[in-house]
Amino acid sequence: VPGSEAGLPLDRIQLLERAAFNRQDDPARAVAHITEALDLTDADRDPVRSGLLHAALGRYLWFSGDGAGALAACREAVRLVPAEPPSAARARVAAGLGQILMILMHSEEGVRYSEEAVRIAAATGSREIESHALNTLGTLTAYVGDVDRGLEMLHRAHEIATEIGSIDDISRAVSNLTDVLIFTAPRYDEAGDLGLEAIGQPDAPRITGVIAALVHADIALARYLGGRWDEARAALDQARLQAAGGAAEIALNIREAQLQVGRGEFEKAGLQIQVVEALLEGAADVQWIAPAAAAHAELAIWSGDAAGALQVVANALRRVESTFSANVLRIGPLLALGVRAAADLVTGTRRPRSGSDLGLARRQGTDHLASMRAIRDDIAVRWPAHLRVADPYLALCEAEASRMGGGSDPEEWATAAALFHELGQPYVRAYAQYREGEALLAVRRDAARARSSLREAHAVAIGLGAEPLRAAIEEVAGRGRVDLSEGVVGRRRSSAPAGLTAREQEILGLVADGLTNRQIGERLFITEKTASHHVSNILGKLGVSGRSEAAAEAVRLGIATRPT
Repeated sequence: VPGSEAGLPLDRIQLLERAAFNRQDDPARAVAHITEALDLTDADRDPVRSGLLHAALGRYLWFSGDGAGALAACREAVRLVPAEPPSAARARVAAGLGQILMILMHSEEGVRYSEEAVRIAAATGSREIESHALNTLGTLTAYVGDVDRGLEMLHRAHEIATEIGSIDDISRAVSNLTDVLIFTAPRYDEAGDLGLEAIGQPDAPRITGVIAALVHADIALARYLGGRWDEARAALDQARLQAAGGAAEIALNIREAQLQVGRGEFEKAGLQIQVVEALLEGAADVQWIAPAAAAHAELAIWSGDAAGALQVVANALRRVESTFSANVLRIGPLLALGVRAAADLVTGTRRPRSGSDLGLARRQGTDHLASMRAIRDDIAVRWPAHLRVADPYLALCEAEASRMGGGSDPEEWATAAALFHELGQPYVRAYAQYREGEALLAVRRDAARARSSLREAHAVAIGLGAEPLRAAIEEVAGRGRVDLSEGVVGRRRSSAPAGLTAREQEILGLVADGLTNRQIGERLFITEKTASHHVSNILGKLGVSGRSEAAAEAVRLGIATRPT
């Protein structure tokens, strides 16, 4: 209405600021409101107001999933608002930049701006800003190695937010506390329980909207890592009842994909990953890029596309390379999957088409191992508290690399399994035990230990509902004739065509696939001589003179399928 603004208690810029704050659950709308407010502001005449609007823009851009845009906006805010004299405005923009730097893991710079914000906020009595900045500083302090001191700061930030009744900062404190407990402590059960307590009862939640969805995503991750997959599923179902745009949508889709891949729901996982990758186009956030790529790579590996997995890992590492060491629980799984994919290509039946492709796979696997070693060495010097997380992933990479060297090392796998047991991650521990049992069978050593490892891994896989891992364990147990105590000993045939034993039928199928005696021996954990003896017996029972005729008989008997 023309001429009405003079009589109102706020101008249009203030109105847009309030509208943006109340549309946080729709980050795109919030960004649009603040952008319009900035268009109405003259940065030369009122740099402080413009700076505060840029800080708000940075916040909403991050909520929308645009980490790079958020960082640029917050840097502009700090440029516009002078450091002297100290003011609440300067504290606010410094706190905003510190938060984005923390999210993007620019740790040292983030600490510097957060400390400035805490100091100025305390001096000017700006308790809301002090809570916000202390929250960021506590998270960064934990990430750079002083976990206990970081947790103390986070609890203090939560106390201040509670005292002043700031729901926004209470929610953020809970979110960062769960993040620290997951990624630096790590204490998965405590993190999940804290998140549930903060959310409140489903019929009367204390936290709602985007923040609630993010906390539910953290709960789901804590339950997934801690081996409580049904509870992870329940957390994700609850999260879907909240508004889930921007960062919340990214987080939830990643957690969905991780769980779906682990449980073998490959079609669903593939769709989730497509959504995530579209949302992450142009993003710079390692906290999203690395786990999304890890879910994609694991999906490709279980689906038999190791080459595709290697490409996914390489693409992701190019985007997050500068933030390795402070994110070992995010980067470690990605590197381990890269080495695993390379080992699958080198040792599997679906090898690369040429020697150059095989050499490339070896180099990529070796490079990923070298990167993990470098990260571990860096952490040992700069952040030794994080060795508890770094060492298991280095051990996993070393064990995977042993598969590329001509013989999977059972001792490397046993070390990895023990370290992941200490870390409290049963899924990865079970995977390592599966590989340990496989490696022991391959060298025909300590059958009792191989059986024990496979049985333990099998029980965990069944308990989690980890169908791809369960199937892999049963396949190895079948080839090695290991009784898993669940009556699962592989795919054996009840009938005996041509008088062939179950083992002879299995070997005939491999002959039909074109495997040599040496390859059959490697496949079934027997010597080449034993394989040759079995093949001779099979030829005699079938009354054929050679392997080609035996392959034809295998098709006729239904033991193998005709090549297409």
